[in-house]
Amino acid sequence: MDFNLILTLFTLLLFWALLFAVRLRLSFIHIMSFILSQNLVGIYLLGASQPIFVPAHNFEASQQSLLQQSFLPVHIFEAGLLAFAIGIVGGVLMHPRRYRQTLANMDVSLVQQSNAFWVLLIVGVPVLTLGIMLFVLNGVPFLSENANELRFTITEGNGVFWRLQEFGIPMLVVLAGVYVFGAKKPLGSLKILFFVFLATMLVTSVMRGHKGGLLYGLYWVVVLVLVTNRTKTVPKKWFVVAPILLVFSCGIILIATQRGLDLSTQQATQWLVERVTILEAQGFYSIVQYYVPAQGFQYGLGQWPSILALLATFRLLPRGTDQLELGTQVSHYLTGIPPSLDTLVFPLTVTPFGDFYVDFGVPGVVIGGILLGLFAAWLYRTAILATPSLWKAVLIALQVEMVLYASRGSLFGRVNNEILSWSVVVAAYFCVYWLFRNFAARPVNPLRLPTATYATTEDSGEQHSNASVGTPGKG
Repeated sequence: MDFNLILTLFTLLLFWALLFAVRLRLSFIHIMSFILSQNLVGIYLLGASQPIFVPAHNFEASQQSLLQQSFLPVHIFEAGLLAFAIGIVGGVLMHPRRYRQTLANMDVSLVQQSNAFWVLLIVGVPVLTLGIMLFVLNGVPFLSENANELRFTITEGNGVFWRLQEFGIPMLVVLAGVYVFGAKKPLGSLKILFFVFLATMLVTSVMRGHKGGLLYGLYWVVVLVLVTNRTKTVPKKWFVVAPILLVFSCGIILIATQRGLDLSTQQATQWLVERVTILEAQGFYSIVQYYVPAQGFQYGLGQWPSILALLATFRLLPRGTDQLELGTQVSHYLTGIPPSLDTLVFPLTVTPFGDFYVDFGVPGVVIGGILLGLFAAWLYRTAILATPSLWKAVLIALQVEMVLYASRGSLFGRVNNEILSWSVVVAAYFCVYWLFRNFAARPVNPLRLPTATYATTEDSGEQHSNASVGTPGKG
């Protein structure tokens, strides 16, 4: 058996053994780990075969050796994967008691639920209106003949409010969900509002024409349910619901792939199988094997284009080719297409380890993996112990972003594209809640309530009360 295959299998076994050793509840960490493990398998398949996705004419004669198969990207990714697991184990060992504590008090009073309902109604109506209206005005990709191109440009170059459909509506689902799932007896009106947000998110996710659009919406729902699950074990009903959702999701993804790429059912199925294996691994493999040897290490400047794009979102800078994310830059380099705002290329998946390697090489992958694991462990512990509130919703949203970061990479790209958009909803919720708490009717101070004094008449012996205002107990 090939030594590299044995090493890859041993790495995967050790990685999952470390995760199960700390005995964490099923959470976003396991979703991240599954995505990273899937990418490792894809990178190994690329290393074991002759890559055919790189045009040879893009390389000079002195660089032709780079086109040969190599297991170097596999070993570097293995180091990052184990570093991520070590970071999680280290985070648990630093605060072992906190990970063994019972869940926080998840009950929510009817008053809290009622307040949450009115705040979400006030915030949700404008977000739904803007999100759906601007989405329709830009064009619905799923109903378009050029869905594969339109889905890349529907929010490109637009402001934060144009992205509310993709990122703001899921945040409404989480905000309503923390109270619905946190209450033992959820308020009926709040449940209705939650399902309206949920249905809108899933429908618009499908209508984006992206083959993974529905999965993006399901990420928010699954992480929300995992965090608010009261028991440490997986409920039995999940084993019934999960297969139904999986089959439904696969059907939607298959249809979206057929329409977007104009493929037959067999071709679309084959393309999706390659997508979750080899295609997802092309980004990291290309960075290690082709991009960095030619461009050199960036030493922290790998995130600079995303920072410029963030400034351009606030109209502080004009849009330019210097704001392309790393996955898009690598794709332009491999295809030989000059960077241009008018030219669409498929951005490659770079994963967090691709970010780390471009900036600081192997030390960056190891140190970055450990830091990523420590932050994931802290996020897991803090979200589990938080009571239903705006803060808990933000922690859940950050867990979703960690899953997406494990898949796509580009830290500041996540901030610019997603976190900035759902932060608008969070800020609006906080402002409305603050106004409710400070200017709505407040309960009367019991010390200022009128008290009654009783006097007994001599003739009838009846008591007559006389109201007086003051401190109880003082005549």
